[in-house]
Amino acid sequence: QGSFSQFGEDLFLRWHFADREPGFYVDVGAFHPHYFSNTHYLSSFGWKGINIEANPLFSHRLAKHRPRDINVNCAVSDTEGEVTFRNDAMCSGIVDDAYTGDNEVGETFSVSCRTLANILDEHLPQGQNIDVLSIDCEGHDLRVVAGNRWEKYRPEVVLIEDHDTTIQSPTLEAMEALDYSMVSWYYLTKVFLDNRSNAPRPCIQAD
Repeated sequence: QGSFSQFGEDLFLRWHFADREPGFYVDVGAFHPHYFSNTHYLSSFGWKGINIEANPLFSHRLAKHRPRDINVNCAVSDTEGEVTFRNDAMCSGIVDDAYTGDNEVGETFSVSCRTLANILDEHLPQGQNIDVLSIDCEGHDLRVVAGNRWEKYRPEVVLIEDHDTTIQSPTLEAMEALDYSMVSWYYLTKVFLDNRSNAPRPCIQAD
């Protein structure tokens, strides 16, 4: 069976969680229930989670095809309020100076924006650990990271889209400051593992 992720990220998740019971994911910028999805494979094997998607069309599809999941229709950042969002299919995102999509493509509209911590406060089931956090927000990814309370909500594995082509990027620095190590890299996605967990680690890690 092939990968459902854009760059094969779910191959790491298959390996890492191969001998474990179904867990729980949080997918920020979830986009589509299976197309270019880091969590579809997990969902198909009994995992549950929270899908957060600002585009109402794709949020509706997620609700239809992921009925076991909690589906939240909003944008995510380090502040709350209303933001301008561009609808450009898989490149949809908040329109600001960090946006990595094409500013000439697709319509724009206003959407509600919340922090990840506040979304989890409201929607994460009581006592539920987060095994996987996937963040794909077209340049807004580090602001999603900044909007979490990491001592309270600490996933074992974090996948983050990073358009910086170097290893020593601001994304790596931010995650290392939170006591995570980069353990894999799939083109635009860097994969981090919580140093405080007892989870198995690949043989090669980024220094």
